[in-house]
Amino acid sequence: MSLFDLYWTEFLRNLLPWASSLFITASFLGSEYFFLVLIAIGYWTWDKQASKRVILLLLFSSLTNYWLKITLKKPRPPTSNWLPGTTASNYGPPSGHAQNSVTIWGWLGFQSRDKWRRFLYLLIILLVSFSRIYIGVHWLGDVLLGWIVGSVILGLYSVYESRILSIIEADFFNYSLLFFGLFSLAGSKFLANIFDTNFGAIGGLMIGISVGFILESRYAKFEIIRSYPLWRYLFRVIFGLSLVILIMIGFSIFIPSEIYWQRAINYALAAIIVIFIWPYLFTRLKI
Repeated sequence: MSLFDLYWTEFLRNLLPWASSLFITASFLGSEYFFLVLIAIGYWTWDKQASKRVILLLLFSSLTNYWLKITLKKPRPPTSNWLPGTTASNYGPPSGHAQNSVTIWGWLGFQSRDKWRRFLYLLIILLVSFSRIYIGVHWLGDVLLGWIVGSVILGLYSVYESRILSIIEADFFNYSLLFFGLFSLAGSKFLANIFDTNFGAIGGLMIGISVGFILESRYAKFEIIRSYPLWRYLFRVIFGLSLVILIMIGFSIFIPSEIYWQRAINYALAAIIVIFIWPYLFTRLKI
């Protein structure tokens, strides 16, 4: 047997035949959608600067994962082996769920001094990673490569954190990210000739995140006030996320996301709403 063998999926399913729902739920904890919701909540209620770092870590990890998939071009396991209702796109290795989980949950673990929280984050990483094998959309080798890449990103960030923070806090960084997002979105289709809608989301996020931070620093200057009662933070989360979801649904009706640049617009607008528009309203309305 090898690291790219259906044996490992069958082994997990035979060992835990009752765990389909558990692993489907665990898989969601490593998805980019979940991380974006988590970041939005943290940005509005917990720590603005820490959430900015997590946003950029997730963005860099997702961008790295995308181009590694495109470079390696190794297919996923056969769809006949996927659990019913499972969907996945693009190539297999490295597993984006495993890589992003190591990067984001690992970073949160490093920030915490509570050993039980660290254990919880490690458990989430393991559950997310093995869920991708159990569901059938990744080989064991895909997951191991995701762990390696995620660990390298996390390690480099930890070693050079002070230098990285000085860069991302500089005014030119957001404009550089905006330029890079526009260039990547426009140029990748012609330079690589391997474009798909996945990069539309990543390119759109780069553009939206950079524009959002530029506008927020200039017009909103949003701060989290610790003395606010809990109901205000709950209102921010419920009201903010509900409207983001509704607007995203509306965007998808008028701007379908099947084409990469349309998908980029959807994600760019969503990022601007989360980073600038709602914080601007929260500040002006004193919510």
